Amino acid sequence: MKSRCKVAKEEFKKNSAACDRVVTLLHLISNKARFRIICLLAQGEFCVNEIMDVVNEGKLSNIFQQLTILRLAGIVQKGRNESRERYGDV
Repeated sequence: MKSRCKVAKEEFKKNSAACDRVVTLLHLISNKARFRIICLLAQGEFCVNEIMDVVNEGKLSNIFQQLTILRLAGIVQKGRNESRERYGDV
């Protein structure tokens, strides 16, 4: 019979990738602007100017930067390309 410690160690090894992903996601949403953007996009698609207006976190360039970080992490996606750049699908 395996000891509890050995079983726990094996489980930690098996779940290492999932644990790393969760830690990364928590790190990403620990930023106030990114967290607010995620909360907003959970309600639907918004253009960048709308996101900036609602989130109220600095300049447009900062919003673009935060959206790029979230997009590269696979948390948000660019929406349909209409006349303005839109983001959604949290």
